[in-house]
Amino acid sequence: MEDIKNKRIERIFAIYIKLKAGGIIKKPEEALKYKVDERTIQRDIDELRNCLSNLALEDGSAGVSGIYYSRKLKGFLMKQGIDEKEN
Repeated sequence: MEDIKNKRIERIFAIYIKLKAGGIIKKPEEALKYKVDERTIQRDIDELRNCLSNLALEDGSAGVSGIYYSRKLKGFLMKQGIDEKEN
């Protein structure tokens, strides 16, 4: 059980690092890479979004990175600020 929890934490952290570096997260690719279902990747992204939102609320920072989905690129990206209308 502990191993599964560690793998989840490592996967979420790796996704965060990739997003922070300007990478695009595509659920099918990440699911294959980590041998999980696409829904698991979606849950990981949702978890990251929640954490970033909570951090923004706690410190009142509007400059906290936001994660949004780009239909054009067919993947998730991260950018500074919370302007998720750009698709």
